[in-house]
Order: sequence, then structure tokens, then C-alpha cells
Amino acid sequence: AKIEDGNLNFSGYIDHSNFKPSYFDVGVAGTGMRYLANDGTLNLEFDGSIKLEGNARDPTLKGNMAILDGRYTKDFNLIDAFGGKKSEKRRKVKDESPLSINPKLNLRVLNTGDLLIRNNVGDIWLTTDIVVKGTKDKPIVSGTVSTQEGKIHYLGSSFDITRGFVEFREQYKEPYLEVYAEKEINVYNINLILHGYIDNLALDLSATSPSGMLEKRDVVSLMLFGATEQERIAQAAQSGSKLPTSIVAQSVAGVMEKPVLKLTHFDIFRLEAADPSKPNISRLSLGKQVTDSLAFSFSTDLTQDASVQTIIAEYLLTDNILLQGAQSTDDNFRFSGALRFRLR
Repeated sequence: AKIEDGNLNFSGYIDHSNFKPSYFDVGVAGTGMRYLANDGTLNLEFDGSIKLEGNARDPTLKGNMAILDGRYTKDFNLIDAFGGKKSEKRRKVKDESPLSINPKLNLRVLNTGDLLIRNNVGDIWLTTDIVVKGTKDKPIVSGTVSTQEGKIHYLGSSFDITRGFVEFREQYKEPYLEVYAEKEINVYNINLILHGYIDNLALDLSATSPSGMLEKRDVVSLMLFGATEQERIAQAAQSGSKLPTSIVAQSVAGVMEKPVLKLTHFDIFRLEAADPSKPNISRLSLGKQVTDSLAFSFSTDLTQDASVQTIIAEYLLTDNILLQGAQSTDDNFRFSGALRFRLR
């Protein structure tokens, strides 16, 4: 058989009595095969061969699978370092199976090409060599799934992965993940640990300096503003001014963006100062990308007096010509166009 770009070959036989299998000797081999999960979060390209052999009451399923390319994009449930209790609820897996037999397993899975987790947590490159034994109903997974490369994204920053692993600690549970990553900001080294079952991960942050460990509030300040709390106070006292509103707005928006967009299904979330000369965040913008060419956004002033709302429509006429129209509640209409190009 040929499935898309892959080839599939069946061979062997089944002994039966009154159409009830009594003995199996069936093999399946595939090259360039593709698998896509129903929810679209797991996409694999692989070569492999498996064989079901033995008495129907106690057959053995054995074989090898080599992953040529793999992507896992399902978001992890993340309990971050600064709040929230970790849920102890575990995903239940039903024991029922469409197969009426319970074969013994002797399967090996490894990757010869890229195997990547890319989701809300970051980009994690995996090296896999695992063996599955036991039975279909009670599989026993051993071997290694490790990572020494990739990025973890948190609070608008990217951390470089230094090491990590995946374990299958219990039956019928999600895999257990533990990843270590770090990032340097000035003279400080920030360490991130991502750990737990992938359906309920926890994230811990710590930081060190030449003088020792930092307090948690200084770690947060480093992540948001690039300086510890004491350094920010000293900078403000020296310059006689406060932290620019644009930096505060960008940092706050970076923390809130993903949960807000996930909850509202918008594509744009932005906080800014309506008047750059004022020291407070005073405007909220939300938007939706309707098509590849058309987007709508809505902005409102976060003030009680003379609050103005604006609706903006943007249309990409070509790859280089952008048209924009806006209407505000203060009877202000605006239409503009832009020509965009890139020099190579």
C-alpha cells in the first residue's frame, strides 16, 4: 500500500477456527509513514516494522520504530513560581481497548531525526531511545528521553536549556518532565526548573549573584525590568525620574498576554500610555485577525473622565500596501495608507 509519501507492506498469516484466531504470524513494515493525532497536537514521520506472533491466547508484539521527524504542540498546564496551588488531579486512562487480545510487548522507539516539543512553554529538542515491555494492558516503559538543547519562554524572556529528561514513573499517568534552564542578566544568573507531570507542570525560579542568592522579589524585578529592586531604586534616585511608562506597560502586557488571549480568543493585547508624557498606563487595546489580510482592533482609555474608544480596521491590500481606517467616539475619523518593503 502507498499512503501519501509512505509505503506500507503487510505479510504473514492468521490461523483460525470458526473464524476465531488461534495463531498469529503477521508483520507490518512502513517507510516514510505519517501520524497526526486527532487534535492535531502530535505529528510524526517515521519508519518502522512490527510483528504479532504466537498463540492467540498469549501472542507477542515486537518491533522497532524510528522517528524521522516529530512535533508535539499541545500546551502544558503550568503552575508558575509566583502563585497557585498545584492540582493533584490526574488524567484517567480507560482500560478498554478495541483489541480483544493482550499481547506481550517488546517494542523499541528511538528518533534518528528531529523530535521537538513546541508549545506555550518553549522549544524542547528531545533525544529518545525507549523500550516498551510488559503487556498491552500493563506496559512497562524504560530507556531514556533526554534534552540538552532548546529554549524555555517565561515572562517575555528565553532561557537556554542545559539538561533535562522525561520519565514514565507510574502506570497510566502522564510522562514526568524535568528540565533545567538558565539565563544571564548583567552579573546575575537566573535558574529555571520546569518539573512535574506534563498535564500539571510546576515552574521554579531562583537567581544568584557574586554576593550570593537573590530574594524572590529581586528575581521578579530582574525578569521584568533587567535590574534588581535596589538597583531600580538607585537608578531612579540618581536620575530623578521613575521607570518609563512604556517599559512598565510592556512588562505587564508580557505577563498577561497569553492568559488574556487564551481566555478571550483575541489575537492582539496591548497596554500603553495614551499620553506618553503621563506616568500611568491609560489605554487598553484588543484585536482580532479575521483573515490573513483583514484585522480589527478596539482600544479604550482607562480613565473615568472623557474616555475615548476607537475602532481600527487594517487591510493588507498586497504584501507591501497596508490600508488603515479608524473611528473614535469623539467623532474623530482617520484613514491612512502605508507602503512597506524590505531591503535585502
